This record gives sequence, C-alpha cells and structure tokens, in this order.
Amino acid sequence: MKNNKKKYALVIILILFIAFFSSQCMMTRTNTESKKTVAVILPYTYNKENSRILDAIRDYAHNNSIILDVWHEKSLSSNELSSIIANEEQNHAIGILLIYPENYLTQQEKHYDYNNVLAITATMQTAFSHYAAFENSPSPSYLLPVSAQVIKKIQDGKTDCIYIKNTYKLGYESIQMLDTYSRNKYMKDISIPCHKVDKAAIESGELDALLTN
Repeated sequence: MKNNKKKYALVIILILFIAFFSSQCMMTRTNTESKKTVAVILPYTYNKENSRILDAIRDYAHNNSIILDVWHEKSLSSNELSSIIANEEQNHAIGILLIYPENYLTQQEKHYDYNNVLAITATMQTAFSHYAAFENSPSPSYLLPVSAQVIKKIQDGKTDCIYIKNTYKLGYESIQMLDTYSRNKYMKDISIPCHKVDKAAIESGELDALLTN
C-alpha cells in the first residue's frame, strides 16, 4: 500500500514537472516571437543630421518594444549589403532602414529592389523600391536646431523666411513605416515637407513647437 502511494506521488510530481517545463518553453517561445528587430545602417561619420534621425528611431523603438541592430559603415558594396539584409532576415528582422546610403554605398547606379528596405536619402530615391526624403524647398533651408543668429535675422527683417527640415520627423515616420510593413506588408514612400518659418511663425510659437519634436 505504501509503495503504491509512493508511486502515485512520484507520477504526480513527474506530471507537474513536465507541465511546468512545457509552460516555460511556451512562454519563452512567445516572448521570442513577440520581439521585433529593425536593422539600421548609417554612415560611419557622425553628424547632427544623422544623430537626430537616430534619436527619433530610438524613441519609436523604445515606445514600441523594437530592438535595433545598428550598423556603422564607411563603405558598402552591393554584395555586402545583400549579405547584411539576408543575415537580418534570418534573424527575423521586420525590416532594414538605410540612413543616407549615398554616403557609404559604392554602387549607387544600381537599383536595390528589396521590399523590406526603406532608404532615407537625399539623392538615391530612384535606386530603391521605397524611400523617405524631404520635399524640395526654396533656399535657405536649415536643420533643427536653428541658431539664434538665424532667428534674429528673421525677427529684424533681414531675412524674410527660412525652411526647416525636421530630421526627427523623417526618422520617426520611417521606422513607423517599417513597423506598419511588419503587420500588413504595406509600405509606401515618405515625403516630408519643409516647414516655412517667418517672423509671424516665430511670434506665434510655431518654431517652439517644432523644437519639441
């Protein structure tokens, strides 16, 4: 009788152990599948424009549980880019974001036909299936933040207006588009208008609102 009770207890313990182990495996698999990765390739050389774009990408990624795999490249051939994209796809990346590839791609005349790649570019719009860029604007145009000297010239009437390129918005909408693509396989080009700033815009606080983006 005692032996039967011991056997019964051992069976119960074994069943509980198997159930616990199975639930842990399922939880691990679910957590792994829920993680999203975006590969970001950008020029090796740091500048203000790339930095602000990357800030926006990181903010969106943080708020939407996306992991960033960042590549800094000095020079990248077509084959090397294909290899990176293939590697990221094997790692289940939801998309690849290229930041100003004209600064590191060695074959700029080639057409890069990738559905899950979005290129932030100023000169290579026709080289990619999908791109993000600023609309053409009259001169002068500036990146945020704008210096106090430039603002003073507008306030004093020495300059009628300037056009601002909001690089933060460009980066944010780009990674947002890749996230959208991961859910419904729909991607379109992004065209960001430049914001006109004149004396009236400064006095109304429009420039302050841009600086908070």
